Amino acid sequence: MSLISRKLAIPTTIAISLAGCGGGSGGDDGESGSPNVSSYVDGEFVYTSTSGKNFQNPDGDMVATACSFSTRYFESENFMVFSGAKHSDDQLKKIATLAERSIKPVVQKSGLSDMTGLYQAKKLLGHLTTRSVVSSLTDVIVTNPDTLESRRLMPDELSDYFVGKMPQGSGSWSSVEVPSQMVDAFVWNTLMSEPDRSVVLNVMLDMAEEIDRITGQQNGIVETIQDNIIHEKIQVCAIDSNSANGTVQGFNTGVNVTTDFYRHELTHFVQRQMTSGLPRWVTEGQAVVFAGQPVASSGSGWNPADVFEQSDEIYPTGEAYKQYGRAYNVLAQTNDISKIQQWFREASYEIVDPQTNVITSGKEVMIEKFGEIMVDGNGDPMSYQDFRAKL
Repeated sequence: MSLISRKLAIPTTIAISLAGCGGGSGGDDGESGSPNVSSYVDGEFVYTSTSGKNFQNPDGDMVATACSFSTRYFESENFMVFSGAKHSDDQLKKIATLAERSIKPVVQKSGLSDMTGLYQAKKLLGHLTTRSVVSSLTDVIVTNPDTLESRRLMPDELSDYFVGKMPQGSGSWSSVEVPSQMVDAFVWNTLMSEPDRSVVLNVMLDMAEEIDRITGQQNGIVETIQDNIIHEKIQVCAIDSNSANGTVQGFNTGVNVTTDFYRHELTHFVQRQMTSGLPRWVTEGQAVVFAGQPVASSGSGWNPADVFEQSDEIYPTGEAYKQYGRAYNVLAQTNDISKIQQWFREASYEIVDPQTNVITSGKEVMIEKFGEIMVDGNGDPMSYQDFRAKL
């Protein structure tokens, strides 16, 4: 059979709602400035040339590029701390120590129960790589050399994972006359809802290997997946700045960031394992609450639920974050962490209009899924507008 396949191109940057947070100079539990660390967590320094593990930046975070040329890192039980500047050994050990102290409380608050749950949920590919691979896997056309008839390879013939999951009406998707958006969105949404990321990785590898077998040629998708698998441990980029921000592979931090900001940025790291984008108010609000940072007790003349992107933020960051924390607490009063996690996952869905083949994603899907999942104090469905009115 002959093959026509979408070219696999992985972009280097992406703008998503899980934006960086900025400085971390505020106190934590009475602390002022950088917390003291009297003893360091167990670990060892490792050269990248020995381990073969370089710092990774799968979604092109601009701050994390500082660690791209790091040749050595400190490895503890759960973290690999790379340096993006001239840091001492003790500084890297300090970062690992504070990160180890902070991760387990965040994991528990996130509803993942323990570190095993985190590693099960932890993405093995970045968002950009996953999105590009899915597009390539779902638009493969094969042509029968005898009849010259062409058709699209379907998910359930490429992986048993999709057997029994194909939606009603999907039988027509194999036709080359049907745009690929329908099958693309179906595979994307199905994989985004899978809580075990090792399953996601293996399904994509199965599909890629089956494409190679059916077409009788190497299409490069298997190699792309294998070359971009994220290290198992959480990666930290130590930067020359008194700030921090979360990434899909871990987080970036300055040496003097306070402990509450470790919890804040690790919350963003966990969020990124579940979603590719959410309203700014909920990502920051959850991070503020989980970090134990100040939360507003009342409104401030503007509605935090209107802030989807950082550009929507009209108040100083400190005041805005307090309002985001208040909004998250209001949401959590009637919705447990499992519902909030479900919204996180489904907010990344792509919805295709079967009449126009137009794909809807982002803000519209976030709002739609909110109304499908969230409930009010009576257990009745709560629309986004209903929630907004509560604030």
